[in-house]
Amino acid sequence: MLSRNVLMGQLLIVGCLLGCAHTPERLGFSDQEWAQLSEAKQAQILANADRVSPRPLHDRIVPSHLNIQQLKVTVHSGKAYLWPKKVLKSFKPVTVLISEGACRSIPLKAQQGVEQTELKACYHHQRLSLDPSPWQVEYQSGSAFFHASLLWLKGFQYQHVNTQGRAHLVNALLSIQGVSI
Repeated sequence: MLSRNVLMGQLLIVGCLLGCAHTPERLGFSDQEWAQLSEAKQAQILANADRVSPRPLHDRIVPSHLNIQQLKVTVHSGKAYLWPKKVLKSFKPVTVLISEGACRSIPLKAQQGVEQTELKACYHHQRLSLDPSPWQVEYQSGSAFFHASLLWLKGFQYQHVNTQGRAHLVNALLSIQGVSI
């Protein structure tokens, strides 16, 4: 009986340690972006992520019976900080497909003018995360999170979406629909 309890305790400790691991995608970076960072910068980002929270509530993996493998994400309207001038402007609607386990950069282009930005989106473990921040530790894995819902099977619109990352969406209208593959 004692050896069984010891074994269960060891398994629990190993499981907790494995759950604290951060990957570039969980921190909001593509593999290419991560590779371009210096080792010192990578270490700093990982240390900050662990210091803030080893497993934030929104980062916990929740098993889902929905198993939606691909999303059609449309950003209909709203405002975002568009570059190179970093001005808050309205952008053109854009639609992208995102597969489970992938990240995408969604191009947001000004309705008038040449300014633009990229809205990063990752879809992992039935959760869509948007707009990570390279500047704010608490938003390294995203600043808005949407968990899979039965509503996604037919499509659902989210109004007044605001984010705190690089794109900094303000009052955006976003729709998410599960896509059959």
